[in-house]
Amino acid sequence: MACGLTVGVSAATFSDVPSSHWASSYVERAVTANIVNGYGDGTYGIDDSVKAAEWCKMFVSAALMSEYKASNENAYFWWAVWVRTAQDAGTLEGTEFVKLYSTKVTDNEYAWYKDVATHDITRFDMAQTIYKLVSGKLGKSVDTSSASSSITDWAAIPSQYQAAVAYCYASGLLTGMDGGYFNGTQSMTRGQAATVVSRLLDVVEGKWEFGASVSNGTVESPVSNNTGSSVADRLTISAGTGGFDYNVAITSNAVAGKLANDAAVTEANIKAILAEIEAIFPDGASWGSEQNGGTRYLFTNTLNPVGRAGGCGSFAGMVSDLIWGVGASYTTHSDITKAKVGDIVYCKNNSTGYEHWIVVSGFGDFYEDIGLALDSSVNSAYFAKCDGNSSAKVSWGEKYGVSAFCSDYPNYTIYTAY
Repeated sequence: MACGLTVGVSAATFSDVPSSHWASSYVERAVTANIVNGYGDGTYGIDDSVKAAEWCKMFVSAALMSEYKASNENAYFWWAVWVRTAQDAGTLEGTEFVKLYSTKVTDNEYAWYKDVATHDITRFDMAQTIYKLVSGKLGKSVDTSSASSSITDWAAIPSQYQAAVAYCYASGLLTGMDGGYFNGTQSMTRGQAATVVSRLLDVVEGKWEFGASVSNGTVESPVSNNTGSSVADRLTISAGTGGFDYNVAITSNAVAGKLANDAAVTEANIKAILAEIEAIFPDGASWGSEQNGGTRYLFTNTLNPVGRAGGCGSFAGMVSDLIWGVGASYTTHSDITKAKVGDIVYCKNNSTGYEHWIVVSGFGDFYEDIGLALDSSVNSAYFAKCDGNSSAKVSWGEKYGVSAFCSDYPNYTIYTAY
């Protein structure tokens, strides 16, 4: 995971970054500047998502080394000094991953949960750190008055990120994907991050032309934005047959190593798809089954583990194919503690004969939620789920205690496409 502190290879030496790759020159520069290096297997991980701690190391190395607190280095966590330096510089304010910081810990070097090293950073949060760094710490101003009209999905940008996105777009430091979309919920790849950090080096060296995004480069990569790959574009609901009110079909096929919308396989990107689905079928929307009187939807994609189903099965099958695409390859296991966001869970109790289908949408701990110290003698962990037949209605985010779930459904199966 670590970005690395030593220089030993050029970008062209990495097996996954040939000289013809669009990011080759940016990776080369980041390596030469002692900001990143590759993995032990000779790869750079060009398409891997960037973790919050990795990004802190990158932009601190590029622009904040005068504030680097080497004396505070935590020998147990390579990332501690980098995250601490970024935090003390005020560049993490307003990001989602500050939720991984606890003010209750006396030793601030341990106040960051180790999840900061595995938490994907989204384009929104990267924009926020750049804004705080370049506009705040470095004092570089830019006219943002016309930025919103140039961003296709501006209306979908949360208010807390709008100033940062407008600044990054107007300055050209972090701009749009093809079609003018900012795609803020998508995770950044290591190739894209190398591009952005090269721009930060230009800022520090006085070479960056603010507000001239055309001459500086308008996109982080030439990868298509897939503007026709939103959930709404890939979801078809038609008149029902065979006693159902509606039929549901998904029009996107699975692509190996990608999500159905061609985004990288990261938890943040999966949650973004779930948010799109929730906007179409919000909490409390009628779905259900004939027993409960809800609107009946029939999902007919037999390539999905759920197969032909109504009620909870139709919802779980639809959600899974919107995440992974039609024809995705699934494996199975029976350990709910190892489930991931986007997994399908077939809930079964052989003794009672009860069965149900749900999709994992998140994880947490009841003790942490209310600010209590964890008790090793109590399993207070839970997972969150989305469900198409909770008393004939769609349900989002309902928390299910791991212990309670295993008791209720001892014969469950988890289908995962990771």
